[in-house]
Amino acid sequence: MKKEELLALCRYFRGEDKCPFDDDARSLFWLFESMFVKKASKDPAFLDGYKDRVARYIEANPGVSNDLTSDRFAVGTRAIILYCEDMLRKWRPYDVDLIFKYGNV
Repeated sequence: MKKEELLALCRYFRGEDKCPFDDDARSLFWLFESMFVKKASKDPAFLDGYKDRVARYIEANPGVSNDLTSDRFAVGTRAIILYCEDMLRKWRPYDVDLIFKYGNV
């Protein structure tokens, strides 16, 4: 997928060199989205792997209503949400609940 197409899936990162946000949540989402775009633009399988995880999550959680199961976001954006959650779990495990703010800040 081209960088422009990936940027269209992002809520916070628009291709800037420097983060335009001052608050913690949006700054983290901007950083994680920028990392995702860089990886996915070099390796299409990276995005596909996260899209597969979204599909498996939906299949394993019938009846669950959240941002991963609804049509509020495109499948590619939901893949980015999963990536953001992975990064929060890795780098800020005590703040993983910030993922619930994605798209709302």
